[in-house]
Amino acid sequence: MTTTPKLTTPGPGVAAAVVFMLAMSIGACSDADPTGPRTAAESVDRPPQSLINGEDDFDRSAVAAIMIYEPTFPADPGWRSFCTATLIHKRVLTTAGHCIQGLEARLASGSIQGVWISFQQHPEAQFKKDPAVADPVTGGWYEIESLHDNPDNPNWLDIPSILPLFPLPNVHDSGAIILSQKVKGIQPMKMPTRPAEVEKRLATAGCDEQTPDCGLRVVGYGLTEFPPTMLAPPQLRLSAPLRWKGTDRLWVVTEQGLPGAEFGAVCFGDSGGPLVLVKGNGRDRIITAMGSAPEHPDDPPCTGGALHYRVDTESHLAFIKDVILQSLRGR
Repeated sequence: MTTTPKLTTPGPGVAAAVVFMLAMSIGACSDADPTGPRTAAESVDRPPQSLINGEDDFDRSAVAAIMIYEPTFPADPGWRSFCTATLIHKRVLTTAGHCIQGLEARLASGSIQGVWISFQQHPEAQFKKDPAVADPVTGGWYEIESLHDNPDNPNWLDIPSILPLFPLPNVHDSGAIILSQKVKGIQPMKMPTRPAEVEKRLATAGCDEQTPDCGLRVVGYGLTEFPPTMLAPPQLRLSAPLRWKGTDRLWVVTEQGLPGAEFGAVCFGDSGGPLVLVKGNGRDRIITAMGSAPEHPDDPPCTGGALHYRVDTESHLAFIKDVILQSLRGR
């Protein structure tokens, strides 16, 4: 499915709010982020609701926040992050299919009035730095041209129909976004180009029962609090090491850490964010998967295992190739 979002820019005087996650489930080194903060000194304190055991991630500027404008949300009206996405081509980002379906549903209902992309580590930094900045264009964000849902995806919004399918042996969760303009100054992240490539990469890294700490790292803008009980905390691009737990034809499964553990955990808003395989020298090998859902739907949020949809499935590779071709037509 392809959707052209109804996009609006708030008028002067509309304050951009700090953000939190609304999605239903959890969710190659790049050039410098041209608009976001670049050093720890320029960052803000990480709220306790952020990615569990996450660290500020300034280098992976190809990882973006999907920002929505929701003027009527009672707790904190304004701009907030909805999911995480990754730039993989000049105008194309990949994210979870359930994020795309959620955006389409909210756009259709009118509950949100705009969808934009921010590659900043702290998406609201420019708004807060200059109160006169009240719209995405001058805030350094990118306009979305169209949303794309993999036709092989189930209806993720119909939760009762999905739950019997866990642990999701034949369920897909991939989506894509085409931007209105090319992204400059940010290098797209590398993604597999052949089926089963992730399997080989994980094997090379030694990911197995004896080596769960094999270099997997998640990147996202998520929070652990949903719905909010207070004004939403700052939402930042963070990353954290994850422990390998298992792999099957469609999924990479990771173990969730608890606050204070030596590894991290994904939660609300990290959906669609990349699970990156990192080399021993600290450089990224490749995206292996995208944040999708808890391993067991009856687990409390942000605990237990996490499912990450593999980006080397035949379904996703064919889907993303078609989206990239669409983005190149007429360009």
